[in-house]
Amino acid sequence: MEGQLLCKHFRCLALELRLKLFHLLMQSPSLCVKRASERIGEDENNVGKHLQELESFGFLQSERRGKFVFYSVVRGDLLTDAVKREIRLCEGNYRILVKCVTAFTHERRIRIVRQLKKNSLELSQLCTQCQVPEMAMSRHLKKLSSRNLVCRKNGVWSLENPPDRFSRDLVEVVMKNITPDQV
Repeated sequence: MEGQLLCKHFRCLALELRLKLFHLLMQSPSLCVKRASERIGEDENNVGKHLQELESFGFLQSERRGKFVFYSVVRGDLLTDAVKREIRLCEGNYRILVKCVTAFTHERRIRIVRQLKKNSLELSQLCTQCQVPEMAMSRHLKKLSSRNLVCRKNGVWSLENPPDRFSRDLVEVVMKNITPDQV
């Protein structure tokens, strides 16, 4: 169950609009839905739904003031802090962040990374240990490999040391199973 919850947190962050809203709230500590939608030029209902989703996964908090709901970024945990840092560095190119985050939007990929952190394995061993059929395993390994998280040498799969800090932080979150609502 823990992997399912964790991958849902990653899915929540795997949309450019949500990262854009997160970034906006980092710059303006407290905004209502109307102001946020005006600032990023998106429909108010759509923005409201995305802000609620970010709040429901513990990335934001809300406060009702009269008829308006104001949102702000919550105190940091490993995942939230990593997202904050990378958003500052990405200069509006949220696709890069989405690509990193989507490596962990499936529970099986989380299991694979955790297993490969313990030890390197051949494909058949990895399938057995993670209880994933070979065809599905190949797809997941391809995605993880394209994000420089795993590699295959001499028929053995192993966890790579990701080249960027954000990916390393995401692997650490996966290994520690830390989500914002657990802090």
